[in-house]
Amino acid sequence: MAGKKSRRYNYNRRPLWPKPHRYRYKMPIEFKLIKLAIILLFVFLLLLTTSNIGNKSKANHIQDKITALEVPVEVTEKIFTKAKNNNKDAASLLASYVVGKKPGFFSSRQSKKNYKEAVDCYKQFIFDLERFPIDRNYDYAYEDTWRSERTYGGSRKHYGTDIMDRQNKRSSIPIVSMSSGQVENIGWNDMGGYRIGVRTKNGAYIYYAHLDKYAPNIEKGSMVESGDLLGYMGDSGYGKEGTVGKFQVHLHIGIATKAFGSDEEWVNPYYLLKYLEKKDVEILKSRGIF
Repeated sequence: MAGKKSRRYNYNRRPLWPKPHRYRYKMPIEFKLIKLAIILLFVFLLLLTTSNIGNKSKANHIQDKITALEVPVEVTEKIFTKAKNNNKDAASLLASYVVGKKPGFFSSRQSKKNYKEAVDCYKQFIFDLERFPIDRNYDYAYEDTWRSERTYGGSRKHYGTDIMDRQNKRSSIPIVSMSSGQVENIGWNDMGGYRIGVRTKNGAYIYYAHLDKYAPNIEKGSMVESGDLLGYMGDSGYGKEGTVGKFQVHLHIGIATKAFGSDEEWVNPYYLLKYLEKKDVEILKSRGIF
């Protein structure tokens, strides 16, 4: 119609129907406190777990350090000189050097525990070892192979020292006992071939493996003195009884103690062998033999 205004809808005006009211639940203060407590408990448990993992890792590191026994010959000589044939004193001095803590100066309960475990480990063999297992006149060689990789019987670590015959000839090198003690094991072992295990006076187990043959009259229960003939170097092992030739002729030396809650905790013989080798040379020199 002429003159009549067109009516336009105002989109900005207030809607006919109001927006629905959103109901907000107000959590009681008790529930808020419970929620906060649960969050704090979760954080605490997370920190505790992380701390335990760190402490366990640190403890394993210290145990590895104790069993690796990385003590130079000159330090070992000083320890024996200062200890004056006292087993406990020698073990204490050795533990102090390895752990890096002087007795009485412990920064924590854990460091005191590490020191005590080291002493308990070392006193089982430190004064029992008297001889190098091979006479210096023979052609042999050895190096530190502690915890190196081995594959026979599955992936594993090497817990000992291999003394190699450079001539690679079976039964050409006699093996003598490093200590006095009792023959606890003798005979075939698939891993170690013809082996002998001697239990020392203070409780350590000395393991001689891969022999070619035994000395006469050596049997289980026999008492031996340091320097007594045990057998001859060979290449037996890694198979059923009588297996030979799987590797070069050598002697595997192992030292096991009852430590860290275990009946068989292996300790690195390498540095002790270095000390005993030098000691044997000095004895021979004093006799005008070497």
